[in-house]
Amino acid sequence: MIHILDKVLLYEDLPYPIPSTLSEPVEETAATTSPTTSPTTLFPTIPIIETIVPTFPNSETNSTVAPTEEEVGCLSITEHACSEPDFSIACTLMTESGLADDLNDGGLWTVFAPSNQAFENAPRFAADTDIEFILQGHIIANAAIPLEDLRCTEKIEMLNGKETLTVCRSDVVYQNGGGNADAQRPAIIGPNVEACNGIIHIIDQVILP
Repeated sequence: MIHILDKVLLYEDLPYPIPSTLSEPVEETAATTSPTTSPTTLFPTIPIIETIVPTFPNSETNSTVAPTEEEVGCLSITEHACSEPDFSIACTLMTESGLADDLNDGGLWTVFAPSNQAFENAPRFAADTDIEFILQGHIIANAAIPLEDLRCTEKIEMLNGKETLTVCRSDVVYQNGGGNADAQRPAIIGPNVEACNGIIHIIDQVILP
């Protein structure tokens, strides 16, 4: 590291004063310079370094490396969902229902997140459908459950008080709601997306209560 000073470090007094303004470079003064010669002729102008570029051991290039997710901080469940275009419907519905704030704060959650295609595959909801109730049926509170800890044929209570059933078929894990037909079980197609406050499992169908 270089520190630029505005004064010269001296270990003993000089026999003449240091000029406040340095002159332009001049030709080398002969050894027989008269004692009356101005002291400024003894000091050529010192070039000023405007930019200091540090070099690092073993660095191959000077390119800037983008910070990792660990360096900038992990994303919350809401931030994950709302940063991906394929989850714009889920993001909008969570925001309108107020769940986005809950899933952006602390706590511990497991969320089965339907993609946009999952919502397009879902049956048309009636106008008076409680969308927040539907969304809560995709959320487990106070637990971050990875895929490997989901037990086949085990029921899990969701945030809306309803239960879903974990179904395993041919190495595929489904999280089935009471309103899902066997032919339209929500399959986990993107497991174990880690967030600051829990785990997200991407599913290809909406969980129906």
